[in-house]
Amino acid sequence: MCQLKMKKIYNRRNGFFVTLLLVVVVILSACGPRSSDQSTAGEKASAKQPSTDEPMSAVVFIHGYNGSENSMAPMIKRLAKKEKSFASGVTFTIEPNGSYEKKGEFVAHKKNLVNVVYADSQTEAATEGEQLATVMSALREAGIKTVDFVAHSMGGTTITYYLESQPDETKVPKVEKFVAIGTPFAWAGTAAASENNVLEQNKVDLPTNLSVYGIIGNVGDESDGTVPYADAHFAKRLFANYQEAIITGDKAAHSKLRNNDKVDEIILRFLTN
Repeated sequence: MCQLKMKKIYNRRNGFFVTLLLVVVVILSACGPRSSDQSTAGEKASAKQPSTDEPMSAVVFIHGYNGSENSMAPMIKRLAKKEKSFASGVTFTIEPNGSYEKKGEFVAHKKNLVNVVYADSQTEAATEGEQLATVMSALREAGIKTVDFVAHSMGGTTITYYLESQPDETKVPKVEKFVAIGTPFAWAGTAAASENNVLEQNKVDLPTNLSVYGIIGNVGDESDGTVPYADAHFAKRLFANYQEAIITGDKAAHSKLRNNDKVDEIILRFLTN
């Protein structure tokens, strides 16, 4: 309880008593109920958690023709395990009508590895590129300002169609790097006559500051068993800043490139440098 204390002081020089009222100032919180603006132990603990509004980045993975959620998921899990700055767990499934369903949550202060899955994985790459824009907008709304792409097979042409659409970087994340694994870039038209290649016709719309890495398999016949080297190497005609690596050996076949330790190493080095 708050108390007011009085003390009498005798002043001998003036010959009279002076009553002096001394007021002891006490903080209200010590006298009355606990103020509501004080944090409990739990509230203090939660305040120490990372701020979710700090800008995040992401790596978007896209499967190829006739792919599924499981096409790129194993690679995503391996990369997240090998690199501490990565976080996995978010999947976007794009429906045939262009709508999407999101599963999982983004992690602040991490580069989020995002698996993009097409429910109808036999859709044309140009259409998939248009539909990808809705997911990219969702990433920007989540606070992600920059992304890298990793794609297998036709997923690489899907990304190229998306990039040639010249997306507004105020509404979608800026794309900084792109890894194309066994992508048949020359199949977007006629390989023998490059002037008929749709992607090359519109390459002027591709960002010139984009870094692209082509990973190409060779099982011994200048192809990965599905995509000829020439068709994958066609990317050099499209992108201003392009480099590539040729994979040989038991896991150089088209579908096995997604489960190849050497490919993982190249991707990690490229994305983290």
